[in-house]
Amino acid sequence: MDKICIKAMCDNGWKGAGIGHFGGAYGKAQASYFKEQIKEKGIDDLDWRAINEHDRMTADCPDNAFNEYLFIGVEAGPIVMLLFIGIIVSAIIISFKRGTIWCYGMTAFAVFALFSYPLHVKQFQIIFPIILAACVSDRQQNAEDQSGDKEESFFKNKYYLAGIITMVVILISLSTFIIVKLPEVR
Repeated sequence: MDKICIKAMCDNGWKGAGIGHFGGAYGKAQASYFKEQIKEKGIDDLDWRAINEHDRMTADCPDNAFNEYLFIGVEAGPIVMLLFIGIIVSAIIISFKRGTIWCYGMTAFAVFALFSYPLHVKQFQIIFPIILAACVSDRQQNAEDQSGDKEESFFKNKYYLAGIITMVVILISLSTFIIVKLPEVR
């Protein structure tokens, strides 16, 4: 699947296929790939035996790539894909240098995005910008600098911790409601 996505990125150039056009771009790239396989073997256009059996058995026209970065690359182009990767890597580096725990959450998201499509799930669409903002936020350092007390840290601020707990409870409640009460949404 990844090699077809890379082929689709190459076929569409720097501009990409367009938002919402992944399926069409993937289908065209896959058909082109199969035609190339047949032409290499010099066999009739209708003889599918020229195509590798594994490729034939796994051929599909999915709505999503199982790699968020390649999905963005196919739809929006390689420049946007590299910008997206750059933003994530920068956030991880900034958070790691500041010694906050948010770099681990962003790293987990980055690895998960290699094998799935987290930004197609509503909960991840909500949580991703929050984690991204927390990674690059200067809140912890400002609180320590202003108070002069090194004991008061990011998580010991009771209002901030209460806000995070409330947000997590709301997200879990919404997820449960969507899964149980609205099966047609899935």
